[in-house]
Amino acid sequence: MERVAEEMRSRGVAYEQPTPLHPTVEARIAAQAASIIDKGVEHAAAFDAAGNIAYRAVGTRNAVSIDAPRGALKDRNVLHNHTNGLSFSAKDLAASSRLDLAELGIMTRDAMGQAWMYRLQRPDSGWPRLT
Repeated sequence: MERVAEEMRSRGVAYEQPTPLHPTVEARIAAQAASIIDKGVEHAAAFDAAGNIAYRAVGTRNAVSIDAPRGALKDRNVLHNHTNGLSFSAKDLAASSRLDLAELGIMTRDAMGQAWMYRLQRPDSGWPRLT
C-alpha cells in the first residue's frame, strides 16, 4: 500500500492511506467482496462495528438502491460491486454523503480481469454536501 501512496504523491496527487479497520472487520469485508465481485448484478452490504452484515441489497446490472431508513447506515462501512469495471459513480459519492457512511468500498474487475477494491472514507471534517 505504501508503494501506491508513493506513486500517487510522485504524480502530485494528494493521497492518504485509508484508516485501517479492525482485522476481524477487514476479513469479513474481504470475504463479502470475494463473494460478490463476479455477480452479474450489483450487491451491497453494510457492516456494523464488529464486521457483521447489518443490511443487504441486490440491484440490477448497473445499480443497487440502498433503501435503509434515514440514519440506519450512519457510521457504517458499505461495500458493493460494480459490474462495469469502474470505481465510484456520482451516485455513490452522493449516497456516501447522504447516508453519512464511515466508508464506501467498491469491488470490481477491469477489462483484463484484474480485481480492484476502491475505498472512500469520510473525511475527519465530515462529508461535503453533495446535491
